[in-house]
Amino acid sequence: MYTTVETYSVREKFGDIKGLEIIKNAGFDGVDISFYWLSEKRYFLGDGYVDYAKKIKSKLSELNLICYQSHAPFDLKYGEDFSLENRHYRDIVRSIESASIIGAKMIVVHSLSVPDGVDETEYNVKYYNSLLSVAKKFG
Repeated sequence: MYTTVETYSVREKFGDIKGLEIIKNAGFDGVDISFYWLSEKRYFLGDGYVDYAKKIKSKLSELNLICYQSHAPFDLKYGEDFSLENRHYRDIVRSIESASIIGAKMIVVHSLSVPDGVDETEYNVKYYNSLLSVAKKFG
């Protein structure tokens, strides 16, 4: 059995690098990289996101921590465009790519809530289908 923990709480208090060291020193085997609720620094999903993901992968390797899974942001709301021009959608796409770089085995992408009268399944099928090529591209 492996023990893992999400990274959000330590990232917000100590930053990603120090947070990973704290997680390792606490005895965890792995992490669930949290791409959600990022502070305004937005290292993970901002313009330098690929280089930052590589930096995190290197730190995970150094600490012998595995990223078993990750969590995409969940700021995207019903009615927003499923396009890269929409920052909330782009953050999800970038989190999928970053998870791949880091070596996450999987990424959790939560479904979207819809207003009354809207078919939730139909709407979310469209949403997930819009991410299908990204998911395939990054494994």
